[in-house]
Amino acid sequence: MLSSLDTMGPLLKNAAAWASSNANKVAVGWNAHAETLVDYLISQTAFVSDRYTDAGEVKFNCLSVDQVQLLVLIGQDKAIGQYAASIRNFIRAGGGVIIAAQAWYWSYTNPIARHPNNILTAPLGLVLTGDAFESGFTFAISAPPSQISNAFVAVKCLEDSCLGKKASACYTEDQGQLASMMRSMTRAAEFAPATSAFMTRLATVAARTAWYKGLPPNQLPAAPDAKFFPELPPAGTKALDAARVKIKGTTADSYWQGLGLWAMAGQPVTVTIPQALLRALPVGSAPITLHIGGWTDNIYKDRAEFTRLPEMVRFYTVSSARTVIGSAFGGLIYITLPEGLKLADQTITVTGAIKAPVMTEGMTAKQWAAVLAASPAPWGEVVTSKLVISTPRSSLATVTDPVLK
Repeated sequence: MLSSLDTMGPLLKNAAAWASSNANKVAVGWNAHAETLVDYLISQTAFVSDRYTDAGEVKFNCLSVDQVQLLVLIGQDKAIGQYAASIRNFIRAGGGVIIAAQAWYWSYTNPIARHPNNILTAPLGLVLTGDAFESGFTFAISAPPSQISNAFVAVKCLEDSCLGKKASACYTEDQGQLASMMRSMTRAAEFAPATSAFMTRLATVAARTAWYKGLPPNQLPAAPDAKFFPELPPAGTKALDAARVKIKGTTADSYWQGLGLWAMAGQPVTVTIPQALLRALPVGSAPITLHIGGWTDNIYKDRAEFTRLPEMVRFYTVSSARTVIGSAFGGLIYITLPEGLKLADQTITVTGAIKAPVMTEGMTAKQWAAVLAASPAPWGEVVTSKLVISTPRSSLATVTDPVLK
């Protein structure tokens, strides 16, 4: 969201001009809470031949560039994710979109990939992060920015280069020449020189993270440091042939559910979901996702040393009844269901995982002892009607009587 229209207003006006291709007449539609931005845009540009007119709040299921040429949206609106395909079709037809959004609060409790803004724009190559720039984090500028910093100029240069127009200032004969030009436009961060031990360590961490995120599940190794965190099950622990888990079939909101199972480090796990559940997904809804590990925090920020990889969770999108997942570190397995499902509870089958100790509200001491003995995973959960807590098995093992007194 724009923090101050007085200081950020010029950005909004320039963005509107760019997104509408500098058209003379632009009907502007908006979603909930974005009306203030549109009012400001119209008030500030009224002297430009009444370029912008208010088309009112839009309905995403019937967008048309004949009625609206520019959308101004607040990105946290869940409808953006639900109707992402419709909005992308609007863009393909020539419509423009401006989105104001932040994700720092969202990322505390939800995967950032599930943010409505990212459901819409990730297929277009644009993503919103949960981080923010610190105030005072600036770089000195020794010269005015290059003309290529302007989007229109950059696109024209790209077009000229692709067409082989050597007269273009942006034309390059080879990639080496282009790389040299790009390096000349960058400046190393003074707080951490590229040659420092920290940056070398960071490069190693980033490379490992990318490797573990990119390998197919059946090619993932067990990370050598998984024995330290999140730890490993006892040696010789065998995976379950088929565990049947009941999940919700009706969802009023996005629903994150633990399966009570643990994926072992470097071992693929197969999750089979009923076809009826896939067919019942609302049109335009977010997909069903699976992920391994509950540590969705990102600890890159403000760290000079890492005691574990900053990103350990791996997400998988469910696109068919059978999905193979895996993690180099292992972790509790979770499923996220989109809002709008209207089915009875469903049963899924998980092969290749092991049981995790799950203490549920109302469980007796005898029942808990039996669950703990039969569940070798190094992490488990405490599940109540109000909240769910993930915690190491060592902590759970200290509880001998789960009944609150």
